[in-house]
Amino acid sequence: MQNKSSDKFTAIALTAGFFAIIIPSNPAAATHLSPFQYCAADLRNVGISVEQAASACSDALDPQQLSACVYYINQETQLAAQDVLPACIRVRRPIELGRCVININNDTRNAAALDVLDNCRRSLLPVRFAECVVGLTRQLEITASTAMNRCNSAEDYPSSLSPTFAPPPAPNPTPQFTTPVAPPPGLRPLPNLDADPVIPARPRPVNP
Repeated sequence: MQNKSSDKFTAIALTAGFFAIIIPSNPAAATHLSPFQYCAADLRNVGISVEQAASACSDALDPQQLSACVYYINQETQLAAQDVLPACIRVRRPIELGRCVININNDTRNAAALDVLDNCRRSLLPVRFAECVVGLTRQLEITASTAMNRCNSAEDYPSSLSPTFAPPPAPNPTPQFTTPVAPPPGLRPLPNLDADPVIPARPRPVNP
């Protein structure tokens, strides 16, 4: 009887050990998180409501980029996630928007955070725009607001389309004359199809 109990206990222990081996102790390691899960988790971590997170993540072309935009801007600046989310939704390159906002916020003085967010959102090239703003403020010692206005104006009127740019006049075309080529010997020249047709003369009647 004692041997049977011992054998039964050993079988249970071996079975438990087998399941302990095949089932990971960390559930996260056994679960693959989709981009939508990452998006929802990031947005919830910065205080976005369940309804807003569900709507934003489900509509996003790249959910992870959207949530990263909101998360890092919120962590690196004083901007609230509720203010950042609409801007990240409206742009085609959320990661570049985040870099633009964070770079200007960290590398300039007295920059209004909401003004920076709005200007980066409206820029067609956010990373280049941030480089322009930071470069001007460092070298010329102008305010961030002035630099943003200048850099936005440069995007609206690129150098190739500037009103002060006048392209050189086009050269007058020189007429091209070609020397007529004589037909090879033994061949007749082709008739001129544009000329009036030649009507052959009728033969004169012969008197009997």
